[in-house]
Amino acid sequence: IEAGITDLGLGDVVTLKQGFMTDDQYAGMMSHADFAILFYSPVILSSSAVALDALRFGLPSISADVPCLEILTAGESVKVNNAEEIGQAILSLASDEALRQKLAAAALRKSETFDCDAIAAEMESIYRELIGCAI
Repeated sequence: IEAGITDLGLGDVVTLKQGFMTDDQYAGMMSHADFAILFYSPVILSSSAVALDALRFGLPSISADVPCLEILTAGESVKVNNAEEIGQAILSLASDEALRQKLAAAALRKSETFDCDAIAAEMESIYRELIGCAI
């Protein structure tokens, strides 16, 4: 991947990060990103903290066509092994500021669904209903 980025002259616009980052480094990287590209194998993926973080940071995303990512992302789903489709999705999102802004707003709205306080309040409400009394 790194060689392809260099060969295509994309080093100034594409950043790959691997390994450990502090919370501040991670937040800095996410806050400077225009969008997230999330590709996982449907065989091994059951959830993705990075997908949730992308929502929290208001990042539109391009993701693999994997069922759980549809719930966890705001953007376009493409087939995992279709390079042309992936490339078109990247070009479309990279060149359309209005689309990125629309999807960023959708990501922030969707992130509220996964807010810990909201989830806790919902669970408390369910428990109250189940036991039929105030907790």
